Amino acid sequence: MPAGYDPLPTSSDEPSSSSSSARLAAPNPDTIDSDAVAPSDPSDRPLRASIQAEFDRPPPSTFKRALLILTILLLGWASIRLGSWTTKKPEVIYASRYSDEFKYRPASSPVITEHLPDGRIRLRGASIGGVGVREEDVPKTPEQKRLEEKKRVDEAREKARERLRGSKAGSGKKVRGKKGRKVKPEI
Repeated sequence: MPAGYDPLPTSSDEPSSSSSSARLAAPNPDTIDSDAVAPSDPSDRPLRASIQAEFDRPPPSTFKRALLILTILLLGWASIRLGSWTTKKPEVIYASRYSDEFKYRPASSPVITEHLPDGRIRLRGASIGGVGVREEDVPKTPEQKRLEEKKRVDEAREKARERLRGSKAGSGKKVRGKKGRKVKPEI
């Protein structure tokens, strides 16, 4: 910080007593004693030459900056690429223990593992969860899911029909279908 302080000039249209008193109260840079500044203030001490040299270093060149950014991008791409490069786990197909030839005789080995040409693995004789797994925890095949959904929908339809029949007989209200037409009672 420079020792001499020059206040910014202010312009006013009319001279007033307050502005003239402010000019009188402003310290004159020639009268300031440089030793009067508090010597314990660390911001006023000059830096050592070695420390000042660190602050005076020129910024790195544009080429070095671009190379650093390119290196970071390349390393990020490589980490993502190598992270997804792991071998894909084979898909396991659970098959029946009983072969088509010998429908009622289980396989001689409790678990038969077949490696199929497309990379999948067929397990025969293996229970999905092993010992102690409840039957409702075993995953269902798409056919089983489809049958259960169909059964659930059919039961819901039957319950709706029963409620419809019950409301016709007891309430005396006219029941209408989707398009406002009278619904014929089913007997």
